[in-house]
Amino acid sequence: MRISRWLSIPTIGAVVIWGVVPTATKFALRDFDPLGLVLLRLIITSFIFFAWLVIAERDWGVKKQDLPLLCLAGIVGAGIFQTLFTVGVNITTASNTGVIMALAPIFTTLVAGATGQDKLRILTLLGVLVSFGGVFLLVEGKGVGIQTKGLLGDLIIIAAAFAWALYPIAAAPLLRRYSVLKTTTYATVLAAVAVLPFTLGSLARQDWSNISVESWIGSAYFIVFGGLVAWWLWGKGIRRLGPTQTMVYYYFQPLVGVAGAIILLAEQLNALQFGGIGAILLGVGLARKW
Repeated sequence: MRISRWLSIPTIGAVVIWGVVPTATKFALRDFDPLGLVLLRLIITSFIFFAWLVIAERDWGVKKQDLPLLCLAGIVGAGIFQTLFTVGVNITTASNTGVIMALAPIFTTLVAGATGQDKLRILTLLGVLVSFGGVFLLVEGKGVGIQTKGLLGDLIIIAAAFAWALYPIAAAPLLRRYSVLKTTTYATVLAAVAVLPFTLGSLARQDWSNISVESWIGSAYFIVFGGLVAWWLWGKGIRRLGPTQTMVYYYFQPLVGVAGAIILLAEQLNALQFGGIGAILLGVGLARKW
């Protein structure tokens, strides 16, 4: 395979943007309710994407047989993922969030193998075991008992990583038939509709008068860069490379995430947790036969 096939600038851009999202979300959640923030993000991004679609394309329709894939990409890969991610990062650290989300590429590989889109190998399964061992070290390194709020947040982020892993699996066939803009627009709209009943009350109760500048900046990054720019760039990457190869880039998102948390939030990691990070990166490397 030529190296130029791997050098996807849009995908690299998306990974760098998302690497900072856990830290930005931490700032936003100082004054925003997690569920309200999810709905706010999806409402704004849905409106902008749909307006963009109306202006840029004449054909807005999709085929009926593609609706199940759109629902999987939108409701699960966008809606459920964003909800779990935001709730999880609210009760765990930004650095843990960034590292645990590195499990998403492995989940994508497993699902692709189970559905016949990719071939499962021994190294893939070994990589899964090593990576989950790394997650255990990351959590155990906190030095707290199993019944902790932080541990619950880590488990929620693992669930978010699995939901996110389904997005490229569902989106790849759609992106062969539709534009990145159309696929992303309908996925975002479906996500907003799916989470609306569970998040509307939280957004309605939001106290808009006591939101700090830091929270506004964090929420702006979370919505504009994490919700608009990165999603569009990620779609371009999936369209060019396919789901499995695109997710290779996601392996490096934790490095950006941990660096952002240490620099901006002054989070600290001990030796055991750094060992967990190394194990996760080793595991995902094995899974991709690096």
